[in-house]
Amino acid sequence: MFANFGANDFVMENGRLRSAVNSDKAVEATEMWVKLVHSCSSVSSWRQNPWNEASADLGAGKVAMLFDADINAYMQNVEGYSKESGNIVFTPAPLVNPNVKVASNLWAWGLGMNNASNHKEASWLFMQYFTSKDFIRWAALNANLVHPARRSVMADKDYVRHIRKVEGLEQTLNEQLENARTLFTPHASFFDTTNEWASALKKMVNGEYADTRQGLDELKRKIDNLLDKAGTSQ
Repeated sequence: MFANFGANDFVMENGRLRSAVNSDKAVEATEMWVKLVHSCSSVSSWRQNPWNEASADLGAGKVAMLFDADINAYMQNVEGYSKESGNIVFTPAPLVNPNVKVASNLWAWGLGMNNASNHKEASWLFMQYFTSKDFIRWAALNANLVHPARRSVMADKDYVRHIRKVEGLEQTLNEQLENARTLFTPHASFFDTTNEWASALKKMVNGEYADTRQGLDELKRKIDNLLDKAGTSQ
């Protein structure tokens, strides 16, 4: 959502990585987010409701809408998995500017082998098997793997027929994947800066700043200070 407003988390200034969380677009996006929390959620409990509990609330019919990764709502829609299975519909993310293509963050898991492994051949065979086209196709068709990491499987006729059972899923995947990429900026202080960001959002929701811009101006100073301490330049 942040990116779809045209905001960036970081920018390069004179060869140094600097926070951009207080840009005009970032302020606009954050103001809308804070308003959504106040109007559509419990201000006292929203931060204690992680992604899996938010998913469970959708499946239980406690919430009307979930804005999240594809798999989160998909699992609740599997037959027999939840009270609302079969009733969940997918739609592409709403846009502030309908003339701009939706930007979707691409999250990825991976398999890796430690160079110190005493079983490199077995590890390599393990990774080959679980990333192979045959296994991923089987998992997509038989084990509810909603996001196969292979174009060939995404285009497989049986897979397409399989996801068409869920209303809106095929259209949503196609539109979101067209412009999907990793939207956050990778850097050495990633976890420290995102923790600061989360803390600032909590304070903004709780009304601890005069306005959103004040909170984001302070957040930028904290993030830039973390980057300077870490010597992060790129």
